[in-house]
Amino acid sequence: MNTKITFEEDSATLMSEIADLYYNQGMTQQEIARQYDCNRFKIAKMIQNAREEGIVEITIHKPNKRHSALEHALTETFQLSKAIVLDTRDLSRAEALTEIGKTGANYLEKILTPNATIGVTWGKTIRSVATALDPKTQNPVNVVQLCGCFRHINSSDGSRNITHTIAMKFNGEYFYMNIPVYINDEQARNAMLREPLIEHTLNATRKMDVVLTGIGSRSSLPFNNPVLKPYLAKEDWNEEKNCIGSIYGYVLDKDGRIANISLNRKIVAASLQDVLTTPHKLAIATGRHKVDMMIACMKNRYINELITDRATAEQILSNVNSEQ
Repeated sequence: MNTKITFEEDSATLMSEIADLYYNQGMTQQEIARQYDCNRFKIAKMIQNAREEGIVEITIHKPNKRHSALEHALTETFQLSKAIVLDTRDLSRAEALTEIGKTGANYLEKILTPNATIGVTWGKTIRSVATALDPKTQNPVNVVQLCGCFRHINSSDGSRNITHTIAMKFNGEYFYMNIPVYINDEQARNAMLREPLIEHTLNATRKMDVVLTGIGSRSSLPFNNPVLKPYLAKEDWNEEKNCIGSIYGYVLDKDGRIANISLNRKIVAASLQDVLTTPHKLAIATGRHKVDMMIACMKNRYINELITDRATAEQILSNVNSEQ
């Protein structure tokens, strides 16, 4: 039996019922009007009001356009195991970050097998990946914090928070590195590394299946962070001009090698050897200011998988071609 409605009955409950019939059950406005014994124009008005009052929210998912030619070129040039290049030119910065995060999350979900161990670093891009992961109750994955704690303006970008987020998404165990990323005193550093909880975490980094990292550009070097100045020796400052960025907490020189500075000997982090023997070394990074550092990381095999955007990929390949 049809139910006759009046404008006085145009309540949130009624609007939600009609919106459900229209958006979720696929009924036309005319069919809904017959069911409620009213005209189609009234149904159209109620559907419009439902949107205006927030009862109905419409999300448009723009297509995730990949650039296969650039992916192939990066793979061949740097002998990568995987390259994913997204065309984000039509997206805002926030939208592009979200799409990069979703792509990284989808790729992780494909390569992480039950009881695998993933090591993670920090940063806004890595957090976007962690946020985009779908909860997996049947696929436990262990997550280890690769480096000691680093001060972040936004604490959600820190490696501890990201470690916990990913572990909860995969219903797995998490291993924290509850210690500063740098320790000035060598004896104190060595003693801290022998602490049972820290030792337990470092042991987990020796059997990683995947590492997930961002890439730090020159602008993010410790030399530019006032908090880290007490950890820098005089000879470190002499090498500043030769340093181009950082990865896994280690500062690299212009040749892509671990820079010969005391700061690299004060770090509390997974050993670079354990990182390099990990099968999947996945970096997610965008931005032309990171191009030189990204090239160095790929050439020196610090990473073997990359997710980036079209503009960055084009700049990488242009720089490499100009060197030849």
